[in-house]
Amino acid sequence: MIRYLLLLYEKYEPFTKYETTIEELANIWNCSTRYAKTIVKKCYESEWVDWKTYQGRGKKPELKIKLPKLQAIFIEFDKQWQGAHYDKAYKLLHEYQLLGNPEVNTWLTDRYGFNKSEDELDIFRYPYPKVELNIDPIKGLSRHDGHIARQIFETLFEFCPETQRARPNLVFAYHTVDHRVWRFTLRKDVTFHNGEKLTSRDVVASLERAMSIVFDLFTIVKIIALNSYSIEITLKKPNALFPRLLCSIKMAIVSYEWIKGGETGIPVGCGPFQLTTFKEEYMRLTVFPNYFKERPWIDVIEIIHTPEIVKFGLSAIPFDDKIPHIKKTFREEGGDFILFNATSNSVLQDELLRKTIYSLINPHEFCLKEYGETVAYSFFLDAKEVVVPITDLVLGSHFPKLKIGVQQIRANVNHLREANILSERLTAYGIEHEIELAPYRAPSDQIVSDYDIYIGGIALGQDRIISLLHIFQSVQFPITPFLNGKVKEQVEELLEQILNYSDDQKVVKLFIEVEKVMQQAVTIKFLSHRIHNLYIRDNSPFAGIKMETNGKIDYRKIYRT
Repeated sequence: MIRYLLLLYEKYEPFTKYETTIEELANIWNCSTRYAKTIVKKCYESEWVDWKTYQGRGKKPELKIKLPKLQAIFIEFDKQWQGAHYDKAYKLLHEYQLLGNPEVNTWLTDRYGFNKSEDELDIFRYPYPKVELNIDPIKGLSRHDGHIARQIFETLFEFCPETQRARPNLVFAYHTVDHRVWRFTLRKDVTFHNGEKLTSRDVVASLERAMSIVFDLFTIVKIIALNSYSIEITLKKPNALFPRLLCSIKMAIVSYEWIKGGETGIPVGCGPFQLTTFKEEYMRLTVFPNYFKERPWIDVIEIIHTPEIVKFGLSAIPFDDKIPHIKKTFREEGGDFILFNATSNSVLQDELLRKTIYSLINPHEFCLKEYGETVAYSFFLDAKEVVVPITDLVLGSHFPKLKIGVQQIRANVNHLREANILSERLTAYGIEHEIELAPYRAPSDQIVSDYDIYIGGIALGQDRIISLLHIFQSVQFPITPFLNGKVKEQVEELLEQILNYSDDQKVVKLFIEVEKVMQQAVTIKFLSHRIHNLYIRDNSPFAGIKMETNGKIDYRKIYRT
């Protein structure tokens, strides 16, 4: 009924008596006079209005609204919020242009952060932009996909940032002599969210599924279940990094029954939280009481798709200087880059053409300085610049028309800004070209076939070594496929050496050598490292949260003080 009351404010001021008729109100509400009488009665009983009728011909009833308009809006807002209709609640605030109103901000702030449910559960609720989300760990692409997947699923090993090593997780113990044949003994105390016990068949089915869809970093020749809690895996060739590769969320273990049942619905995991609600406007993660490791303190996480997050206590955009807040900066390894197609499929197989374009690119122009981005010389932070000597240049008029592909990360998230900066330089030099958004998740062979230049970017995960192995050897990324014969052989030989080492210092040196070979062959130009800034208001509901190294909230560690 409050919606009908809100329509009255368009004609009547609150706390003022007005003569009116049921017919006039029915017209405002676009309903019958009979239903208008029902609305008036309900509003009167709710003490939202005074309604007086008089005896005698010509004497009209009197109406007085008893609530300030903002209070009436709050009643409707609270109703929608309590019903978890968050999209409708925000739509109401947009309709009345109230986002930014100090009192309304208080309503919202009170509803985020730590809350108690009616059954005394501790809930942590926070706003997040609406993004496309892939719950299946194999299909996830974005940092947000991986972050959510890690709350729901578990892997055989987990990566330890402090030691830069893999440590057993679902595995209780493991053994290998030659890094080719690996034997794993599983923990016995692991339960899936559907109540099933984790056994060898879940692991075998999960690894076979992952290998058939995404993995090309190693080849499993044979995987067998020795018994309910032991498996043996034979690789095609030795791989010292195998446990670290198994830390990847794409290698998460899901229920055999879910795979056998046709992989319909949300995959069944055994992580600390289970996904209990997944809607357009929000998702709800509930703590899994039978989790095999330390139980998180928080009971429920609610992630609400929220417009204009800057209005709340947690923001990626700076607050006004007058608002007390702290700034947390997360420097991201990886970065944006430009790839040059040196294969026989492209006119840029001519090194002089590549060098000419290379010389036109100034990485400083690609950095978003207002966000603190810095020039990149490598996928690693603080690496040194590789100087590429360039003497002879080809005139722009001697270039054939080039086709530039732009990476799409998800809907409306791409590298078109960087492509337009490059386009300005090419146009000024007289090089004819066209720009196209590359098809979403296009395989690398299609990228190689379609484009002379490809502009993209990557973010390295906690285990930067494994992230780079994925990028360099993935069928979905064209870095290695863009190389010509001799350079490609050099890079593949170096990548092969990397698999023989588990020592990070040696591996990083080899990767830097890979990058050096590519830069000297003028097949890649690094642009910028991304910076993620997070602003947290003092005394906000988010002041006590714990963060992961990538800037995401660590649900396992947050608690109400």
